[in-house]
Amino acid sequence: MPRITEATYAGDYRVALRFDTQEAGIVDLHELIHKYEAAAPLRDPAAFARFRLDDWPTLVWDCGFDVSPETLYARATGKPVRWATDWDGVDWDGVTTGMGSGLKS
Repeated sequence: MPRITEATYAGDYRVALRFDTQEAGIVDLHELIHKYEAAAPLRDPAAFARFRLDDWPTLVWDCGFDVSPETLYARATGKPVRWATDWDGVDWDGVTTGMGSGLKS
């Protein structure tokens, strides 16, 4: 699985990403930020710009919203990444809504 090695703010709702595969790209997250109520605080571009990489590394914000590295890789490179879809609380966008607690039983 590709890992994010660097994430920098690229203006508006865009993030420039570099991966351990030496690939890089810019993702526009406007659609995701406006799709999920959990991301409402990030609709202010200044708040959106205050993201960080956690230990996984996943792109996260203090409000609890995050986007999976797999989703970011696919959006940045145009290459799909196969990953599990049977996690509770993770939808097809690779966004954790905070509703789930792990694998479905």
